[in-house]
Amino acid sequence: MDGHSIHYHVERGAQGIKLNTPAIAAALVDILKRNRDLETTKHTTEWLQCLSRDPAVLLSIYQSNGIPVLVKLLNAPQESVSFYAAKTLRNLLLGQEGSKAAVCKAGGLQKMVMILKNNNEKFLSVVTDCLMLLAYKKPENKLIIFSSDGPAELVRIMETYRCQTLLWTTARVLRVLSACSSNKRAIIAAGGVQALAKHLDNRSQKLVVNCLWTLRNLSDAATKQENVASLLKRLVQLLGSRHKIIVCCTAGILSNMTCNNPRNKVIICQENGIGALVKVILMARNDEEIIEPAICTLRHLTCRHPEAETAQNDVRLHFGLQAIVKFLNPPNRWPLIKAVVGLVRNLTLCRENHELLLELGTVHILKDMLRTVYQNISRNRESLSYYETQPTVIDDVKMEDIVEIVLSAFLKLAGNAKIRTLLKDSNIMNTFIQIMNKENENIQCIVAGIFCEFASDTDGSLTVKSIEDVPFLCYSLRSNNEGLATSGSESRLVPLPHRYEYTTATMGKIIQKVYISWDELLQSSTPSVIVELGDEESRGSVHSSGSRPTSNQGFDLQPMQDSDATPTPSTNCQ
Repeated sequence: MDGHSIHYHVERGAQGIKLNTPAIAAALVDILKRNRDLETTKHTTEWLQCLSRDPAVLLSIYQSNGIPVLVKLLNAPQESVSFYAAKTLRNLLLGQEGSKAAVCKAGGLQKMVMILKNNNEKFLSVVTDCLMLLAYKKPENKLIIFSSDGPAELVRIMETYRCQTLLWTTARVLRVLSACSSNKRAIIAAGGVQALAKHLDNRSQKLVVNCLWTLRNLSDAATKQENVASLLKRLVQLLGSRHKIIVCCTAGILSNMTCNNPRNKVIICQENGIGALVKVILMARNDEEIIEPAICTLRHLTCRHPEAETAQNDVRLHFGLQAIVKFLNPPNRWPLIKAVVGLVRNLTLCRENHELLLELGTVHILKDMLRTVYQNISRNRESLSYYETQPTVIDDVKMEDIVEIVLSAFLKLAGNAKIRTLLKDSNIMNTFIQIMNKENENIQCIVAGIFCEFASDTDGSLTVKSIEDVPFLCYSLRSNNEGLATSGSESRLVPLPHRYEYTTATMGKIIQKVYISWDELLQSSTPSVIVELGDEESRGSVHSSGSRPTSNQGFDLQPMQDSDATPTPSTNCQ
């Protein structure tokens, strides 16, 4: 059967006459294998592409070993031939099992990346769609695209073209590639963040969604990007969207891009980001996929930048405290609870927030949380052998981190007389003492600071007097931890039975052995306690070693990572 007769039968089939299209497809593939005439090749690829909408035809092409032939035609001298070959390959990738492996085996991935230099928008739309289908859930294919310089070409398309279909298909490829660390870095280096940001005002919602998903995946590696002010301002606006995926992605991007970046924090605060985020939390009700990144962003915005104090006030003024306190309790998952506790801790840096936190029952909630969590930690340790050291982890959250954050919140809250009264009940005091004896120096230092606050009034001094296990404070003087040694050196914390030991320990530090009564010590000024807090912003944990910020610092969060999953509201896209 020659080319002209096949053309005749294909046209007849288009008129409704039943034909054996799989056989025709096999014949067309055979012609392409043998033919050297450009015009015949052009018509044959066109007819094959028309027939390839039929699943039976796709199977016939696959079984006839047509995929290597079509891949070879991707660099045909006639663009129309390459275009029809690409469209047929796309249909195969969509509907024929085994086609993806066959295309890759024939070198199709590399050829398609080379075609990205073409300037035919329709052709590029088809090729980028093929690349997305080949890269989805295929890490090895993503690396081939990376090694072929695909990310840079895809970013160039996003910067250069205005065709909606092409922008959409290209954004989809970038979305898939952005879940690969190598491609992620290459996309960012090529200016991908700025290129994607240009399209967030587009009238096509599906394009905006794909750009946001990509930015969401890139954002954990783009925390130090320059020239993102316009992007951040647009993201704050998008928080007001009614589209769940848009809000979810936007909150995630903001969370990552405010991590360890004071400049970005200031921009978002100046754009009323605090109010927008609180509104998102209120509107989301109990949707953790939105609430968690929104709260993490608030946590970042309330510490370590010039406008942090204003942000801490703004959360209260926008009724944010009422919005977040309800998430401190189960059935909320621990990642969300940890985020909320960290935010509450930052908000305690502002004394104006203390009364409202007390009214909302936050202190009672945190007391119960600390007691319960520490009981779980103790039980876990009892189940371990003598030489084992293993943190207590629930939902990927270390309970030891929760203890440290709650204690650091109490340290600030204890400056309020009403709250001090609540913290001096026997149950929570027993927990403080257990922690003082068993935890690392950083946590012990925080508890010592809380005791110093207790000792600032008469009732509190009586509570501190009743503590039997104070030899630790004498030991602390020998500690290399500056904060712990400072807390321990406040002799007001040492009851009379241990005064001699205290005096001996402090001899080299204060160069005196003057016996001072307990009551006289209580009349001295409130001690200045240096409490070292972990840097949760950069490490994802409030416990760290080495140099740490002092107690006036807040908690931030480690950037959220991308994941390799279908683009739905509940996951990142791959």
